[in-house]
Amino acid sequence: MYPTIRNQEKILVKKTNLSQIFLRDIIIFRKKRQYICHRVIKIDKNNNIIYTKGDFNFWKKEKVKAKDILGKVIGVYRKDKLKYLKFENTFLYYIFVNFFSFLKESTYLFTEILYSSNFFRKLLKKLFPLKKVKYILVRKEEEEILFRSFYNIFFPNPSWVILYKLVAVIEKIPIGKLWILKDKNSHNILFLGPYVKLLYRARGVGSHLIKKGLEVVKKRENIYIYIPSSYKNKQLLNFSKKFRLKIFLSNNSLTVL
Repeated sequence: MYPTIRNQEKILVKKTNLSQIFLRDIIIFRKKRQYICHRVIKIDKNNNIIYTKGDFNFWKKEKVKAKDILGKVIGVYRKDKLKYLKFENTFLYYIFVNFFSFLKESTYLFTEILYSSNFFRKLLKKLFPLKKVKYILVRKEEEEILFRSFYNIFFPNPSWVILYKLVAVIEKIPIGKLWILKDKNSHNILFLGPYVKLLYRARGVGSHLIKKGLEVVKKRENIYIYIPSSYKNKQLLNFSKKFRLKIFLSNNSLTVL
């Protein structure tokens, strides 16, 4: 719910029912094993259903049943002070935050299309080649709690554990990363990423991160790469084919193309 609610902020929740929830209210609801805070964009009282979305997600919305609603968020604790969400529930704020979320997602979509062009990728490699990229293996992940708080919607099963984090750096500045996870029960290996900063993409950093990851795990079977099922990321699909990796979709299903 950024920027209205930021990472690791505590919230003040008022227990309520469907009749006390209105458009633009922020509610907390249960989805499988997770608790999610999103804004109400539509109410269907006849079917006891509410439609919500995150403030920085312009297109994606979810359907919430009334029985899964835990309450309404009325405040956040910011810098140890309680801030009531009054202005944040107004129509003016809603228009303001939606404008920037539309801008963000439109820009992302445009860059996805641009970076999928072979001509553009070859041009980048020729005009702006990357030099002196180092790949660092982090054995003990210090941000494991933050990692799990962000990704636990995709990995609710505690059997997934973080093995390593690979980081690509240029002059000590991180430009890309790859998480390597392992299932304690099945021993499957999962690559989460690679994620490369926008200005450093299409220059082989992602491919090198996966190559280094394969060297680290020293095995070729039962290695999966995570791809969100909400959209088909062309570059991640290309990685799966190039390195013969299986697909792990965000609905927790394992598949092979």
